[in-house]
This record gives sequence, C-alpha cells and structure tokens, in this order.
Amino acid sequence: MHIRGNMRAALVAAALAILATTPAVAEPTAKSILERLERGDPASRFFLMGSGNGFSWANAQLYEDHKPRLFCVPEKVTLTSEQ
Repeated sequence: MHIRGNMRAALVAAALAILATTPAVAEPTAKSILERLERGDPASRFFLMGSGNGFSWANAQLYEDHKPRLFCVPEKVTLTSEQ
C-alpha cells in the first residue's frame, strides 16, 4: 500500500510539472489581426470571416431566445467579408 501511495504522489507531481511548463496560447488581439490583414495575411481574413459567422449565429440564437442581441445590423445594410 505504501508503494502505491508514493507512486500516486509521483504521478501527481509529474502531471503538475507538465501543466506548469505548458505554454499558454492567447487569442490574437484585434490590433494584431488588423495589422496582419493589412500585410495581406490570408489567415487573418479567414479568422475574421469565421469570427463574423460566429457572431451572426450567436445573434440568431439570442433572437430566437428573445434575448438582447450582441449587435444590430441596419436593415438596408448587407455586411460582406470585405467589410
């Protein structure tokens, strides 16, 4: 029993050591995305398109749930990926 306790403690210590050394990855800032977009980075364009789609879907769900939406697009405006 004593050996199992020591092994468990060693495994927990190893797991904590691994977690402590894992680098954190942050989401890009709006400024960094816009800078990359200006430089012609295609990944930034796809990132923005995906984010826009996510916000649109979130808005649609909020509307269906009769909750306040995240943003409102004027009726006579159609947003494009370029915008």
